[in-house]
Amino acid sequence: MEDINIIIADKNMQNIIYLINKINSKENYKSYVATTNAELLKIISQNQIDGILCNKNFEIKNSIISIINIPIFYIKKDNIEDIEIDTCLSQINKKVLIESDLKKKIMNQLLLIGYNLKLKGTMYLLESILYICKRKQIELVDNLEHNVYKYVADINGKTVTI
Repeated sequence: MEDINIIIADKNMQNIIYLINKINSKENYKSYVATTNAELLKIISQNQIDGILCNKNFEIKNSIISIINIPIFYIKKDNIEDIEIDTCLSQINKKVLIESDLKKKIMNQLLLIGYNLKLKGTMYLLESILYICKRKQIELVDNLEHNVYKYVADINGKTVTI
C-alpha cells in the first residue's frame, strides 16, 4: 500500500511535534508541515496529499479550499493532546481505500476496451478520469483542456499544448 500523505497546517510548534509523532508512528503514513498558506500550496502542488489536519487558528484561504479536493479536518481544541487524532486519520484512510478501489475499477475497464497500462497516455487518461470522479463535477468535461488536462500535466511535470 502507498503512503497516506497528511499535511499538518499549524503555527504552534508543540502541536506540530505532537502530530508528527502521532502520524509517523503509524504504518504507511507520512506527514508534511505547513505554517503558511504559501507552504501549504507548495506541498499540495508537489505531492499527492490525502488529508489536511488544520489547527483552528490556521486560516486556509478560501481560494485554496476551492481548488483542492482534499479533506480538511479542523482541530478545535487548544490542547492538542486532548484530541483523538485517530478518528481523522481513519476517515482519511477510508477515503484513500475508496479511491484505490475506484482506480482499480477504472484500470480494469481501460484494459477491457484495449488500453495498454504501460503507456503514458493511458495513465494520463486514467488520471483525467480519476480527477473528474474525485471532484464530482461533470461540467469539467465541458473544457477538458482547461479543466482537466492542465491538472494532469501539472502533476506530471508537463505543459498542455493545444
